[in-house]
Amino acid sequence: MAAAAGLLIEMRPGAHGRTTRASDLATQTADAVSAGDDLAKFVDPFIGTAQQRHDVIPGDGVAGAFPGAAAPFGMVQWSPDTNGRAAAGSGGYRYTDSVIDGFSLTHLHGTSCPAAQDISIMPSTGSYPFYPPTGAVDEPSLWGAGFSHGDESATPGRYSVQVTSPVGDRIGVDLAAGAHAAIGRFSFPAGVAGSLVLDVGRRADGAGRADLHVDSATGEVSGSVTSRVFCRQPAVSTLYFVARPDRPPAAVGTWSAGRWSLSPDVADEGGPTATSRSASVGVWLRMPPAADGAVMLRAAVSYTSVEGARANLEAEYPSSVDAVASATRAEWNRRLSTVCVASAPRSELRTLYTALYHAMLGPGAVSDADGTYRGWDGSTAAAQGWTARSGIAGWDAYRSSFPLLAMLAPDVATDTAWSLMAGAMQTGSVPGWTLATSRPDVMPGDGGTVLLAEAVALGLPLDPAQALAAALASAARRPFAAEYDRLGFVPVGHAGPADAVSITLEYALADFATAQLALAANRPEIAATFTERSTRWRSVWDPVSKLPAPRSTDGGFLPVEPTTLPGYTEGTAAQYSWLVPQDPDGLAEAMGGRRVAVARLADFLARLDDGPIGAHAEMGNQPSLLVPWLGGSFGAVDLTIDALDRTRRTLFRDTPDGLPGNDDTGGLSAWYVLAWLGLGPVQPGTDLLIVTPPVAPSVEITLPHGQLRLVNQQVGGVDGRTPVGLRRDGEPLPGPWTRFRDLSAGATLTWSLSDQPTVRGTQN
Repeated sequence: MAAAAGLLIEMRPGAHGRTTRASDLATQTADAVSAGDDLAKFVDPFIGTAQQRHDVIPGDGVAGAFPGAAAPFGMVQWSPDTNGRAAAGSGGYRYTDSVIDGFSLTHLHGTSCPAAQDISIMPSTGSYPFYPPTGAVDEPSLWGAGFSHGDESATPGRYSVQVTSPVGDRIGVDLAAGAHAAIGRFSFPAGVAGSLVLDVGRRADGAGRADLHVDSATGEVSGSVTSRVFCRQPAVSTLYFVARPDRPPAAVGTWSAGRWSLSPDVADEGGPTATSRSASVGVWLRMPPAADGAVMLRAAVSYTSVEGARANLEAEYPSSVDAVASATRAEWNRRLSTVCVASAPRSELRTLYTALYHAMLGPGAVSDADGTYRGWDGSTAAAQGWTARSGIAGWDAYRSSFPLLAMLAPDVATDTAWSLMAGAMQTGSVPGWTLATSRPDVMPGDGGTVLLAEAVALGLPLDPAQALAAALASAARRPFAAEYDRLGFVPVGHAGPADAVSITLEYALADFATAQLALAANRPEIAATFTERSTRWRSVWDPVSKLPAPRSTDGGFLPVEPTTLPGYTEGTAAQYSWLVPQDPDGLAEAMGGRRVAVARLADFLARLDDGPIGAHAEMGNQPSLLVPWLGGSFGAVDLTIDALDRTRRTLFRDTPDGLPGNDDTGGLSAWYVLAWLGLGPVQPGTDLLIVTPPVAPSVEITLPHGQLRLVNQQVGGVDGRTPVGLRRDGEPLPGPWTRFRDLSAGATLTWSLSDQPTVRGTQN
């Protein structure tokens, strides 16, 4: 492979900033971790709920995390939405806010664009307002309640808080979630008749339509809400729900489009079953006082029907908050235990396991407990023996989160690949981005095809021939496919998009991935064609500026500087200079040779937080995430080790502002886990890994078919991070790379580390 060229590893101590040494970590109190430990105790769901820096472009500094109750890869995420949710991204929660508007049943983790936050449920006391909500986007909640972080706690699967209602009453909220169903305990002051308000039309981006049905005799509320857009792209899907209180209400009121269904003084109190439909509907349930002041509410959701939601509630019937929280925590511990660190400082463990937690919030289930799901063409389908999943962010996932899941959660990664295949069969091409039962395809390129190639390469049970057929269909249906085929690039101007360079580079990478699928399917003629197409990155490489540059339909290059923005998605010409992971040798040659490329890479990585408009790396966003691993491909693994250490140490931390940008369904968090472990998926579409020393002296990873041990051994008895030897199962390796297939059945990677620089960084 190209990445295996050049075994000489250059080491230049001090050139790129101080790295984190093992002795630095030893100055902190270390925690020992062993199999069977409660790893959930290291997870802090509040990490990523505060902005680390001001936006450079709108929303790019928002991490988008939410602190609420969620199961691994579940359909329900019951979490608070605060009064600043419009600026909080898809998480709906800002750590700096002091008012909770509601507790909604669904959330998407980590995007800057609002999403989900469906079926907002809020406890309250006092009378209902004269005018109910109108459904306007970002309309303040009429039931907003104050809170403080001192009265709030969050752990995997459970969230609790004390809120103060508008009339001054203190109300306890305790939520727990399973895969499809959840339960909440709302504790009102003794003797007070509290209310539960379900604002069905209130969601992150506004509802296209909402409806509800409430049985006044039992208080069961059911209905649906339909979405409209995601990141300015059409994204229409319908979520159905059932919410069931533990006793009948004393009074019921419903509203529609800003008006109570009857009159404000009646509001259907004690009246017949009420039904309402519009873009804004809701129900107000006045609950009779209980001896302990508590009301239990059980809820479930479905993307197929109200009947599906009701069946999900029965299938996973949540008996109590404690029981659900305990079961979900156990499932989180099972998932988190795939990475077992022998010993590390508590702050390191908190950051690591929270990152793994964030990476395992999705892709979420969209099929019901019985396997029924709504296809991406609107049809009703069945997932038998697997789970249909969505929230698949192809552009983000191929760089980090999908390879991580293929290693640590191969069952979910397989579900993801099969969901992409189902989407391809239903719509004619591989989805690049799915949200619920829609495919907004919001990012450039053909990321879904890259995910399929990674699935095959990483050993998941996916038929290469079928995946290849889907990839070929997608290639023919890509936006601007005709221009790409005719010119070899996507042009700018009247005939092309503003981010034409990014699209061309992404298409070339997807072509490389298609070639890998063709090789796996034993179709060498197709592999040859798409391997040639994968070199089209050269068509936008300006030989004068030595930067990727936009081209017009007549073939002329537009002038560019390193910080040029037009032509690129969420980045600059300098940041997109490295998006050629399929051909690192060719990229180095285009830059002027290996030494020039290494020097340029060192300069690029000298700063790691330059924002999406800078000339250096922006490790809080996807265009830069693969770049540090290129040090290993260029024969300068010291650059890789140093950049990983500095990024971990300076941009990620165990505080609410601990994520350096949009986590984008776990993409940044997955990158952190991979960097911490020293396993770099440097070449999307293949199983090639650049490997670096892990942070801890010893780590054990549960892989699909065996245990992978990562061990650091110090040379000379002095702690250091300079690699002077690498062995796999005792046998020397010639360089810092390996194939995942050589690890998946179990292996031991042993690094010999020194505190002295060497020009033979992986000499064995």
